[in-house]
Amino acid sequence: MDIASQASHCLRMLMHCVTTRFNTIAPIGFVCWVAASFLNNQLPNPKPTMMTRERYQAAATFLEYLATVQKNQELWHGIYQRASVPLDLAQQITDLNQNYHLLALSEDWCGDAVNLLPVVARLAEATPNVQLRVLGRDANPDLMDAHLTGTARSIPVVIVYDQEFNELGWWGPRPAELQKWVKEVGLTMDKDERYRHIRAWYARDKGRTTIQEIMGLMEGVTT
Repeated sequence: MDIASQASHCLRMLMHCVTTRFNTIAPIGFVCWVAASFLNNQLPNPKPTMMTRERYQAAATFLEYLATVQKNQELWHGIYQRASVPLDLAQQITDLNQNYHLLALSEDWCGDAVNLLPVVARLAEATPNVQLRVLGRDANPDLMDAHLTGTARSIPVVIVYDQEFNELGWWGPRPAELQKWVKEVGLTMDKDERYRHIRAWYARDKGRTTIQEIMGLMEGVTT
């Protein structure tokens, strides 16, 4: 049942209960007050601005973040060393002729983050109009809880801001094709087998799909 149906059902029940209990028709003002209270608690509120230039600049650069990783340390460094950005995509983003600020939410234990964020870091290095900063998921619950995958705090998340730090959209935790496979097929597999398939997908793709999807947010394209 959607929110509107829930509201309608609850209001009918409320009017019935008041009429039965007090032998009078519920005042319309009272009913409207209950309706407003219900909707205010059920409908999503506009997302507040949680990013400022100061907060962004205070966050770690990717290299600063890389220096702090403890888990999967060799993998983080190895993937970063091998990561590259296709020249055609770097040029397309440069040609957008606007400045973009990317903010990644990550934790060093996350297998998807270790495969994806080095590519995003190389993107920022290859394009003069893109900057990247990294914050920890657990230390920034306000940002994480505003960018949930369903109800899950899935990472990595890459939030795209314009030059005035207005949010243009966000990406994560995986490229759409891979995420679809995980949900429809991968979750039926043993965990180790599932992650072998995921790592193989990342190795074949080499980050191209991730860059294309993030570029789509920069261009205002949604899927």
